[in-house]
Amino acid sequence: MLTAYPPEILLRDIAPREEGFRGGPGRLVEWPEILPMWFHYRNPVSGRVPERFWPDCVPCEVAPHARMTAHGYQRPPDGPEIDGREVPRDVRDMDGQDAI
Repeated sequence: MLTAYPPEILLRDIAPREEGFRGGPGRLVEWPEILPMWFHYRNPVSGRVPERFWPDCVPCEVAPHARMTAHGYQRPPDGPEIDGREVPRDVRDMDGQDAI
């Protein structure tokens, strides 16, 4: 079937994102267990990057041509900013507040 109708991207190519899901690699996670949660944005207050961070669309890591930014889309901000400019981590204090 794969040779007759090959997909653009195989599940094994995006293996980390599919762990625990039916058809994905590793052990199947079923209710009442909780599947891993992936985030496409950083913490908007502290700027912390989550453990499972995948900044763009699911296939974009293996198929860069699928990125919306490759077609003129501008990604929204995903962290603390002042007047549209990202606040560097060293400018923020421990509470995530701006030290300026």
